[in-house]
Amino acid sequence: MVIKDHAKAGFGTGLLYSFLQGIVGGVFFFLASVLLDFDHIIDFLWRSRGFWKSKKISIKDIKYILKKNVEFDYACCSPERLKRRDVLIVLPFHTVEFLLIVLTAALLIQSAFPSAVLMAIFWGALFHLILDVVYNIRLKTVPAVRTFSLFEYLIRKRLMKEKRGINIEESFDEILDSILNEAKPTK
Repeated sequence: MVIKDHAKAGFGTGLLYSFLQGIVGGVFFFLASVLLDFDHIIDFLWRSRGFWKSKKISIKDIKYILKKNVEFDYACCSPERLKRRDVLIVLPFHTVEFLLIVLTAALLIQSAFPSAVLMAIFWGALFHLILDVVYNIRLKTVPAVRTFSLFEYLIRKRLMKEKRGINIEESFDEILDSILNEAKPTK
C-alpha cells in the first residue's frame, strides 16, 4: 500500500484514536501508521548501496530514491516474480518482533506518558500492518513475497536456497539493475 493511502487511513483512524486516548495519542498513532514504511527506504538504500557512492545526497536524489523505491517494491511483487517465487522480503518495522518490542516496552514502562505514547505507536503500527496484509491479499502477494517475522524470513530464505537453489540476493540484484539503469540525477 502506498504511503498516501496509509496517511489517509491513518489520519481518520488517528482522529478516532485521539478521541479515545487524547490528542498526543492520536498524533503518535497517525505517525506510526505512516512512518512505519520508512524501512522500505532503508531496505532499498541497503540493497542499492553500490549505486549510491557519494556520502552527500541532495533533495533531487531523495525524490529519485523515493520514486525508485516504489518501482522496486512493485517489481518485487510483479506477476512474473510471483510465478518464479524468487523474491522474499522482510522489513524490520513490519515484523511481529518489532510489535512485541514496542508492546513490551509500553507495558513495562511505569510512567504514564511514555507508556501511552508507545501504546499509540503499537496500535498505529498494527493498523498499518493490517492495511498492508489486506492490500497484499488483494494483490495475491502474501505469503509468496512478504514475511512478517525475522525468524520466518531466515527459515524461508534457507529453504529457498537448499531446496530450490534460489539465491534471493541475485534476484534483488536483477530487479535493481532493471530499475536503476538510468543515471543518478546530477546535483
